[in-house]
Formats: sequence, structure tokens, C-alpha cells
Amino acid sequence: MNYLQLENATKTYGDKVLFRDINLQVNKGDKIALVAKNGTGKSTLLRVVTGAEKPEGEQAKWLLRKDVRISFLP
Repeated sequence: MNYLQLENATKTYGDKVLFRDINLQVNKGDKIALVAKNGTGKSTLLRVVTGAEKPEGEQAKWLLRKDVRISFLP
């Protein structure tokens, strides 16, 4: 069962590209970890996944199953 889908998402700040054309799918029972150096876009990706920020790009899609709620503690 697909809970969340992110397709072709890009996020930049000025000249810095945090991520480009990233695809992410979260299904029932999935466990996910984000591990990377500081300043590489982990928190920004979580803000995009939660809908707090919009992904960039004409092809970008963010789909969330209607009965799913997401919370994020920065």
C-alpha cells in the first residue's frame, strides 16, 4: 500500500542544489533513515515530504494518501 510518493522533486537555495529529480516512495511497513552531512538537504527533504515546502520543477509531484497524516519536529 503506497502511503506517500514524491516524484522528480528538486530543491535549490540560490546556486546550491540540495537535491535534483529525487524520487521517493513510502509503503506500509517501510522504515526509512536519512543519513548525510550537515547542510546537505535532509531537513529540507523532510519539509518537502511533509508538504511544508513545495518541490521545484515542472514535473514534480507530491502525493499523500488521504488517510495518512505526517508530522515533523525540526
